[in-house]
Amino acid sequence: MTIGTLRVILPQPFDNLLDDIRGISSLLDLNPINPSFGKILAWSDEGDEIELEGWSRDELIGKKIQLMSFWNSDGSDLMVSWQLMDNQWSLGFSEARGEYLMLEKVFGYFARKMSMHPFRNSNDLPVVVFGFE
Repeated sequence: MTIGTLRVILPQPFDNLLDDIRGISSLLDLNPINPSFGKILAWSDEGDEIELEGWSRDELIGKKIQLMSFWNSDGSDLMVSWQLMDNQWSLGFSEARGEYLMLEKVFGYFARKMSMHPFRNSNDLPVVVFGFE
C-alpha cells in the first residue's frame, strides 16, 4: 500500500506546533480517540505504544510522544509525527488512502498560514515537502 506523506519543517516552539496540530484536527474534524478502542493511543520516540489521558503539552513531552493517530467519522486515520531536528520541528502527516484528501487539506492549512503570516526573513518560513512511501 502506498502511503502519502506531507512533511513540514517549522522554525517555531513546540507550543506553536501543537496549535497547528489542534487547528488541523479541528479543520478536518479529526479526533485522537481510536474508534475501535475508545482510547487515545500514541507512540514514543522509542516506538512504545502509550495510552494518553489527553494530549496536553506536558503529557506529550513527559511521555516522549512523537506519533499520534487522528480519526474521522468514517474510520480513516491521519498519522501525525514530530521530531526536533537542528533546532527546528519536523512535523509529518501520513495518510494510507489513495485519494489523499486529508493531506490536501493539511497542505492548504499551511499554504494559508504562510500567506497570512508576516515572516521576518526566509529562515522563518515553513518548508513543505510531499512524497510517497
